[in-house]
Amino acid sequence: GEWGWLAVDGGQVFGSVQPEGASWRKIEKPAIMGGVYGDFTPHISSDSIFMLEKETGAAVWRYDSPAAVANSTLTLTDESLFFLESANAAVAGQGRVATADLIDRKGANLVALDRTDGSVRYKIRLKLKKSLNGLFLLSDGKRVVLSCAVNRPSVFYYLYCFDADSGSLIWDAHFNTGDTRNGDHGEQNLHPLIAGDLLVAEPNVYDLNTGKLQKQHRFRRSGHGCGTISASADAVFYRAGNPWVYSLESRKAVPVNTVSRPGCWINMIPAGGILLIPEASSGCTCNYAVQSSMAFVPVTE
Repeated sequence: GEWGWLAVDGGQVFGSVQPEGASWRKIEKPAIMGGVYGDFTPHISSDSIFMLEKETGAAVWRYDSPAAVANSTLTLTDESLFFLESANAAVAGQGRVATADLIDRKGANLVALDRTDGSVRYKIRLKLKKSLNGLFLLSDGKRVVLSCAVNRPSVFYYLYCFDADSGSLIWDAHFNTGDTRNGDHGEQNLHPLIAGDLLVAEPNVYDLNTGKLQKQHRFRRSGHGCGTISASADAVFYRAGNPWVYSLESRKAVPVNTVSRPGCWINMIPAGGILLIPEASSGCTCNYAVQSSMAFVPVTE
């Protein structure tokens, strides 16, 4: 096998083992359009998950899946490691798994492992719609949110919020993005994010505690919209042609600049009170004047 997922936290190194050749490695349009964008893209999946001591590299624990773990759902908190695991043993060892096989009639399991010793805290069978596209987990430590995209006449997103300690369902919601199916700029792979007690799931914002739609927020990109959103404590950063910022306090959106563009995946990094945008647009056919890494600092009025 080969390295799949990787996370380093404190004195621990977490990783996954995926079948050799599972990831896409060619930087070319056919690989992107056939493997990442568009409908019916397979999920990169791992066979096992492990934890090592950071200082010595010694193996502490290993979890071997009886089927396959979707890499895009591996989520680490202070106490647990969460992921979605197929209940279909036939997908074991495939590495790239179609959603119809990953979440077949048997459903899938929401799994929580103790991050210290790898013991299974719970494994709960979920009966989900056969998500054709994006499949993500995220957590703030108290709640775990599952997001998946489903093709109907247009692209719909389904959200499920679980209690992190017990795995019980707290609320669920779904919405129509209005985007056409088989879009070629990531319409099926929009990754939500948590900002405090808010869940931002384009174009909607929800109260993370109750699932209530926050109608005062309407996070809708203008212009070109590929790329994954990122956030600080009170602002959301995204691509709408140029880099943009949406204030969760004032509920206003403004461009960060008008001469560059972020990358097609995620490279707007709000951290330590500044916004970092390392260059990720060179080689793209888009017509933007400045291809350069940038750092922005806040200013007072």
